[in-house]
Amino acid sequence: MRIIQDFYFGNLQPMDIPPRESREYKQAFRTVLECEEKLRTMLSGDAEQVVSRLIEAQNVVSAETAAEHFERGFRLGVQIICGCFG
Repeated sequence: MRIIQDFYFGNLQPMDIPPRESREYKQAFRTVLECEEKLRTMLSGDAEQVVSRLIEAQNVVSAETAAEHFERGFRLGVQIICGCFG
């Protein structure tokens, strides 16, 4: 089983798999970029720094949330598999 070897050697990187980009995802992503660009042109000095800090912090929160959901999903999957044998 190649997947077990990949897991053992640390070659499984779920974050390297690109997300399924639905029409809604693509539109939302474009909207985020457009709004960020508009905000940056409207702001200057301290306000622009606050928005940059907000965006950076939101990115950290999103990444941490995604990692937590992945971990919970993985654990749930293992519990389901174990339930099949018990």
